[in-house]
Formats: sequence, C-alpha cells, structure tokens
Amino acid sequence: MSSFILAGNFCLYSSRKVFTTNPSTCRQTAHIHYLSDMHFANKTSVPVEVRIFANAANPIVPDGTVVYMVAKVAAVPPSASLQNNPQFYLEAMHLSPHPGNPTDPNYDDITPDNIVPWCWAIGSVMTDTLPLADNKSHGFDLSVSDYVRDSMSGSTIRCRFEGSNARWARGPPKPNISSIIQVSGPLARVFAPGHLELTIEHIVLSLGTSTDASPASSPSKKRKYAAVASTVTTLPSPTAVEATAQGLLPPASTSTSTSVHPMAAVEEVAALSEAALDPATDENHGPTAAPSPATPPKTSKYKGKGKGSKA
Repeated sequence: MSSFILAGNFCLYSSRKVFTTNPSTCRQTAHIHYLSDMHFANKTSVPVEVRIFANAANPIVPDGTVVYMVAKVAAVPPSASLQNNPQFYLEAMHLSPHPGNPTDPNYDDITPDNIVPWCWAIGSVMTDTLPLADNKSHGFDLSVSDYVRDSMSGSTIRCRFEGSNARWARGPPKPNISSIIQVSGPLARVFAPGHLELTIEHIVLSLGTSTDASPASSPSKKRKYAAVASTVTTLPSPTAVEATAQGLLPPASTSTSTSVHPMAAVEEVAALSEAALDPATDENHGPTAAPSPATPPKTSKYKGKGKGSKA
C-alpha cells in the first residue's frame, strides 16, 4: 500500500507529443510532455517533467499557461538523460488551465499566488522520529511509490514536524518503524538529490487492512427462481358455500392460503343475489351523470427557471 500525489499550480512550456509503447501490453499510447518548475516553501524550485494522456479532453496548452494539476510523483532515475535535467516526473491525472492569455503582459497578475504544491503520501516508515538540524523540528523518512511512466517508481521523502507549529509543541507523534501511515502537507524543499521534504499538516497512523474477523461461513447463494409461499386471500369454493347453506360442514380445505370464513361468504353471496333479483335495480333512473372532469396537474413553481429550459 503506497501512493505519492500532489496538487498545485504549475506553469507549463516546451510541449511535445510523444508516442510510447507499454512494455506489458505492447500497446502504443500518445502522451503530451511539458517542462515546468516545482516550487517549495523555502523559496527554491527544481525542474520537473510533466506527462499526461493525449486525447480530446487534454489538448496541448500554449507555452507559459498556468494550470491547476493533480499528479503522481516519482524521482527521475540518475541514469536518465533528459532535456533541462528534470529531477522529478509528474504523471498528471488532471490538468485544468487557469483563465487568461499567457501572452498578455498582465497575465501574471491574474494567476494564483499559491505556487507551493500540497502533497498526500502513503508509505512505510523507515526511521524513528528524530530531532532535525534546527533542534526544534522533528522528522522521519517515509518510503513511497506510485505507478509513474508505465512502472512502479519508488522514492524516499522526509516528513517534517515543524517546530514553530504550536500543534506539535507538546511533542509530535512517533509512528512505529515499518508501519503504514498517511501524511499530507506542503512541499518544504529537496533535502537530498531525488528526495523531497514534506511539512506535515496531517498524519494518520497505522493504516492497513481491517482487523475484523471474517464471517464463519460464506453467505448462501441467492436463487433467482426461488419459490415463495402465496399469501393472497381467496374466497372458499362453491362447494363449501352450498354445504354451509344446507347446514352441513364444509369440506376440508387443502389450500395453504388464508380464506374468508364460510358464513361471511354465504351472507355476501345472499346479499348479491337479492340485489340481482330486485326489480328496483333494473329501473331507469335517467341519464347517467357525466363523469367530473379530471383535475389539471399543478404547475411547478420552478418550471422554466433552469438554465437548460426553453421558452
């Protein structure tokens, strides 16, 4: 269980389309590559290379465009020789350009001022929580990895409890070595080639699978044609009605459904017979009254107020 993701504002330039072949599937895919800079809280920056799938949803943006990006992070292998010598790969999952024209002289005035990315990392603790060089802050190393450039890429990040943060004044948490944790916060700096330092603003200790015991047995498979006993109420048979009218016991019922009491059924049948033989019921009482008109449906008070409605 490991992941290393960041989100922030980046300025993209030197775009190019590259076709790559996945070594596992031998399938060719088009990507758009950009160069950019990743800024840190200590006012420094390093070059990075951004890659994103090339499709209709991700058109090539002009050089100098500032975008909001969510990306997976991996350190560039030392053996890689790339243009502008980027130190990190960013595998973009989402890229959204900010409004404005990059060629406008005032474009920089309307772009966001927050240029330090925010990170989320899940990984395995490698060291104890120890004091850092300023003797106020504490930190530990975290091993992280993510799927970047068609393979799993691992790296080590330094997780820092900032000493000036009153939240950690009484002593920071001390995760156990080899435990799986999650940390999040802004990028502080590069503390070694290919290794980032993250200032912890949030930490979750002891991530892992649930400790709840599995069920004693597997649930039974549901049958799509399972028979269900009928619960429909039915009237007694004519034989039972006739026998009851003659004062005899009705025959035993073999149905498992709920039945109406025989005497109630006899009274109902007698009432229907008298109504059927009553001449008064055959008299013409005049023309049948026309049915009342149907009540028109109530018009919704919200009709026509949505942006998608038509006049």
